[in-house]
Amino acid sequence: MKSDELKEKAEQAEGLEELIRKAEEAEMLVYDLCQEIQDFGIQEPHGWLSTIIGDLRQELEDRLERL
Repeated sequence: MKSDELKEKAEQAEGLEELIRKAEEAEMLVYDLCQEIQDFGIQEPHGWLSTIIGDLRQELEDRLERL
């Protein structure tokens, strides 16, 4: 029973770590995109894109920590 729970938690942790890695990549891409659109005089609308991806990464890290 315990080993099944540990295996499940390990799988969840692995999945969360992969999602965190993807969220970090997405943050970098969003940052790059925002920098590049500024070259055309376009600002990130309301800053929502950066905020959402940062919030998502933080939520994933919090869930991993709670495991």
